[in-house]
Amino acid sequence: MLIILRLIQGLAGSTGIVLSLAVITDLFTGKTLTKQIAINQTINGVFPVLAPVFGGVIIAIADWQMTFWVLAALGLILFVSVLLALPETLPAEKAQVVDRPSVMGGFAQLFKQREFVLYALTQAFMTAALFAYISGSSFVLQKIFGMSVTTFGIVYAINGTGIALMSSLAGRWAVKFGEYRALRWFIRAGFLGGILLLITAFLPKSLWLILPPLFLVVATVGGIISLTTALGMQGQQQNAGSASALLGLARYALGGLMSPIVGLFGQHTYMPMAILIVAVQLVGFIIFSQVKKQ
Repeated sequence: MLIILRLIQGLAGSTGIVLSLAVITDLFTGKTLTKQIAINQTINGVFPVLAPVFGGVIIAIADWQMTFWVLAALGLILFVSVLLALPETLPAEKAQVVDRPSVMGGFAQLFKQREFVLYALTQAFMTAALFAYISGSSFVLQKIFGMSVTTFGIVYAINGTGIALMSSLAGRWAVKFGEYRALRWFIRAGFLGGILLLITAFLPKSLWLILPPLFLVVATVGGIISLTTALGMQGQQQNAGSASALLGLARYALGGLMSPIVGLFGQHTYMPMAILIVAVQLVGFIIFSQVKKQ
């Protein structure tokens, strides 16, 4: 029953991720769209990292069942807020009758757009490095390096703050330097972090050596998600829901594979996690290189 109800919760939660982005695309265009997407993606990027910290605090204060009471309260607040304060943003003249052929046609149209597909895949593979970190950092930092639960939570919070910072910078840099150039900087910085993390696996074990590369890997994902989403959603006002859904599907489907893959390699070394991070980043870097320079 717990698994079934969590599945329903996940299905419902995914609508917020998809439709919030569609709402923003309905309301904004150009550089303003990029800035608003940066705010949206800051939230989407930060909370998967900070959620385990919040959960740990709740369990420390109360029991594990309290987490579900908190989720129920948040769900009620969201329901009432959307019901009373969020109007329909899609103009009536642009609304379409939704049926299976039209939905599938929207997806098919997106798959024909080369640059949208490239941005979606770039986002998916670069974000997969974040999910590899989420899956493997607990046993790496706590079991291999002996980090306490409190210190681990602090590190998690710092990295989560890095995502928020980079997402904010992405919106500013996009306006100043252009989305494509800013995205290129973030991808290079994240890839550099992955390479440095892999190098540390061959050096004497040191917590202070792996923390900066991990921060680069995690924090730059904030900028990468914001900018690939903004670039992918440009010109998608007529197909915003489908575009948002495909971006999310690519990101979370690939990210979901990272947990079992990282777990297959055991908990005695962080070399497999580092190799996996560099591997997915390399694929993302190669895919991005196929996008026409803007």
